[in-house]
Amino acid sequence: MTDKITYTTVKVKLQTLTPVHIGSGRELMKGADFFYETNKKRLGKVNPKKLYPEYIDDIDTWSAAIMDGKDIYQEFLQNRQVPLEAVCDEILPVRAFKQEGKELKEFIRNGMTQNPLIAGSSVKGAMRTALLADKLKEHYKSRLDWLIRNFRKYRKFDTQILKPVTEIERKDKYNPQNDIFKYIQVSDAEGSKENLAVDTFQTLNLDGEEKWYIKKSLTQSVEVFEGEVNFSIRINDEFWGKNKFNIRNVTALFQKIHNHNKELLEKQLEYFKEDLEDNLFMDANVGENIIDQLKNFRENLKENEYLMRMSAGSGWDFMTGAWLKAISNDDEWEKIKEFLVRNRKYMDFPFPKTRRITSEYKLPGFVKLRLI
Repeated sequence: MTDKITYTTVKVKLQTLTPVHIGSGRELMKGADFFYETNKKRLGKVNPKKLYPEYIDDIDTWSAAIMDGKDIYQEFLQNRQVPLEAVCDEILPVRAFKQEGKELKEFIRNGMTQNPLIAGSSVKGAMRTALLADKLKEHYKSRLDWLIRNFRKYRKFDTQILKPVTEIERKDKYNPQNDIFKYIQVSDAEGSKENLAVDTFQTLNLDGEEKWYIKKSLTQSVEVFEGEVNFSIRINDEFWGKNKFNIRNVTALFQKIHNHNKELLEKQLEYFKEDLEDNLFMDANVGENIIDQLKNFRENLKENEYLMRMSAGSGWDFMTGAWLKAISNDDEWEKIKEFLVRNRKYMDFPFPKTRRITSEYKLPGFVKLRLI
């Protein structure tokens, strides 16, 4: 007789602390797929059926203007008092116009309702990274020479590197059915269109003197989510006895996630504080804003709230857990950087040498979780 499978199900409230972008993989082109209405700080997504029969007489002139990067709405429609509502199906507020992008990266949506989704896979991925980091440090601390020698083979941090920590039973090859995280299922969380806005993700970059500046050529326009959503996590109770993370209950699970993200936050905070003190920001306001927000996250979370970072633009440290950097000495880290740094001329720079920030100089992707 087979033992009955039992589950622990918890409901969780997720609240964004900074804008979150989870991409659908779809990019829209300015002038063809969307218009900016700069004076009202709005963006409208074009409905071709509304636009072309009524307002476009010469498609060649229109196409040429798009290719030249002209403000199509202002040049062809606004001076004729055509409102966005007349040619667009969806209109979103725009956070800033410091650098309008020519492309717009869309947020993932529910295909039926077109509401934004905080994908369960994205939440689970951030949880997984946080839970694995300490165990990976522990496992590879004494095996780092081997990992460096084999890094070209495993440079993408594939499942073979994670297998010793994630496998339920010891096997020669990775099998997803032998992965401890198969016991955790995270639902999607559906928000509303009111949670969406358009923001710019700017790239904070180190120059030749290792000073931070905003590299405008890498600015992207993205749809971002801000607000609260609820989702559920269903955990097969075999997880509590079989995981290698010494996690035996839900509170311990969330505390582990929080501790990992808080540790990375503290390291980022110290790093930027030192750079600000050494006058390494071209614009001191950028550094001061980043430091203030990180301090705020650290100091204003309540006892039952848990910090996590998830989103495009979260950066290498938060996406990988930064465990490899943590167990390497200076010489070992230089060897590892040979595999991580694509352009050899940046080998002497700190890695990573860029950070994504929003138009308001926020580090994207920070959220807090609360059990409900």
